[in-house]
Amino acid sequence: MKDYYKSLELNFGATSTDIKTAYRRLAKKYHPDLHFGNKLFEEKFKEINEAYSILNDKAKKDIYDINYQKSKYRQSTNNNSSNSTKNSEKKEQKQEPNSEPKTKYQNTTKEKPKNMINDFTNIFNTIYKNKLYRYIGVFAIIISSIYIYKKDDISKYYDEQEKKEKYELLIYGLENTKKFENTSIPSLDIPKLSLETKWKNELMYYKFTISSVGDTIRIGNKEYPPLQRLDFLNGENYFKIKVNTVREFTLNFLDEDGFKVHSMDIPSSEMSETVDDKGIVVGYSVNSNLKIKPELYKEFSKWEIAYTNY
Repeated sequence: MKDYYKSLELNFGATSTDIKTAYRRLAKKYHPDLHFGNKLFEEKFKEINEAYSILNDKAKKDIYDINYQKSKYRQSTNNNSSNSTKNSEKKEQKQEPNSEPKTKYQNTTKEKPKNMINDFTNIFNTIYKNKLYRYIGVFAIIISSIYIYKKDDISKYYDEQEKKEKYELLIYGLENTKKFENTSIPSLDIPKLSLETKWKNELMYYKFTISSVGDTIRIGNKEYPPLQRLDFLNGENYFKIKVNTVREFTLNFLDEDGFKVHSMDIPSSEMSETVDDKGIVVGYSVNSNLKIKPELYKEFSKWEIAYTNY
């Protein structure tokens, strides 16, 4: 049975955090691209990935830990039995008579390879010494070129990993609703406009609301309650008449310095009326969403409103 804990240089019972930390450290150390395709490092890198795929998966890890403990128990019992057999064999060897001395023939057969190796090294040093230095120099240049070429690819890989982690942290921090500061449109006698937004799953959800708030409005030289039905306005209240003169509202999103980051148009036809218990229109609202990048949504700090008349 493969010892995945040993592959990640961990002890049995390591936590998920220990497993992830060990994997990242060893992956950087044994990455094949850092060692110019060395087969030993490729095998080690595969071994590390295999171990991480099992130990990082809770279901697979639970099954592996059970088998791992069983394997360790069997191994300990086998070691005890093998140690006892070795001790008995040693005792038997001590009782046997001394073995016969080695013959001259046996000694000369062991000495011959040593002499051949010495002769070969002497020839190699005298004839090929200069050429060897040249080959080593060429090989060093090739290795250096490969390293410089591969270094950029490896750095790009780890840069992408770092960007991915930062992106995940950014997404994690965009879950809360943004409540922007209320504003108004004095030119339309609209005292209150509110906006709430939330980013989730690559969508910005928003609620835009127009409310009639206040005591009186002035028409000519007279003041009227803002929601009173007026005969000279065909029985409609002044607030509704003024809002219905607008064809489209434009929401402009600004950053902290007041520069426009994004703008969004909302046609008045998309907005629904809010009616009180007397059947009088007291507001308009729209709930919708649009696709937007999280980096852009993060820059929204302020907003302002503009409108287009019919």
